[in-house]
Amino acid sequence: MNMKKIQIFSILLFLGAASHTQAQQLALSTQYYQNMMTLNPAFAGQSEYAKAAVSHRSMFTGVQGSPQTSYMSVDGQTAQGKMGLGIIAYRDQTDILSSTSAMVNYAYRMKISDDARLNFGLALGVQNQTIDFDKAQVVNELDPILFGPRANRTAFNADFGLGFEWNKLQVGFAIPQLLGNNPTISTNSGQTMALNNVQHYRGSVKYDFMIDDSRDIKFYPMAVVRSVKGAPFQWDANLVVDAANLGWFGITYHSTYAFGISAGVRYKSISAGYAHNFSTGVVNDYSKRSSEFLLTYHFGDRWREQKEWNKKMEAADQELMDESELQQEEIDSLKLQ
Repeated sequence: MNMKKIQIFSILLFLGAASHTQAQQLALSTQYYQNMMTLNPAFAGQSEYAKAAVSHRSMFTGVQGSPQTSYMSVDGQTAQGKMGLGIIAYRDQTDILSSTSAMVNYAYRMKISDDARLNFGLALGVQNQTIDFDKAQVVNELDPILFGPRANRTAFNADFGLGFEWNKLQVGFAIPQLLGNNPTISTNSGQTMALNNVQHYRGSVKYDFMIDDSRDIKFYPMAVVRSVKGAPFQWDANLVVDAANLGWFGITYHSTYAFGISAGVRYKSISAGYAHNFSTGVVNDYSKRSSEFLLTYHFGDRWREQKEWNKKMEAADQELMDESELQQEEIDSLKLQ
């Protein structure tokens, strides 16, 4: 199958899916564990400080019209830590279809016990989808469906999420495209296409194992599952080592299509990461790899340093108080003698 036939196949696959079936419509990622808000709105503002992130992912390198996904996000938490707020904007391009969305994320954290809490998340925004027939390469170039202007539709979008955190365990469940809108596009030939923004389902679970408390180095396995009616069930398995002051290294297996390696470095408030996916299965016959870049910036590091200093001072004060109480007990016992 040559390159042109691959592109023709992808176009026909999209047109068929847009008219009659449903499929996985959400962008895939590898380094989502570094920005959990992209996976579930319940994890907005998960860190103690605000952060901004930009990412670009290029899938199936060498295949014309392959998916290209970029996003920008900013999120943080309120001073009391009970709520998380975030904004995220996506741009996804696959052959003649492109999608642009902007979402505002809100998360509320309900304390269950000293080491457990339940998070509720909601994201609201708009999504614009465009079909550019001018970019299509097909066998029948006289097909009237191709002789029309770029068509686009904008619809409201919403995501819902739940998160449960207990000690070092984190479990999440999310429903992207909660509203299930079905915007339609009419071609110049009179044909109507339904874009079918169907509900998806995501689940995640991870558990942190501390390797070195003093250096804040941890290891965690993480699993993610995805499901939508009309598409194969997908799952990821991750193994990640994360050093808070140095960076991270991860290994990921994406079911049915890729095996990935990711790594990142941190310097003061900036971190940069790269993921490389090696295609497996049928995809490997046409494309050997996918790449993903991630850049983040943390705000409020001075505030975090001050908070850590305050904790150390509180611990020192508590230690002095404990010693003072012991001394007083010894004095009281001597008086009794």
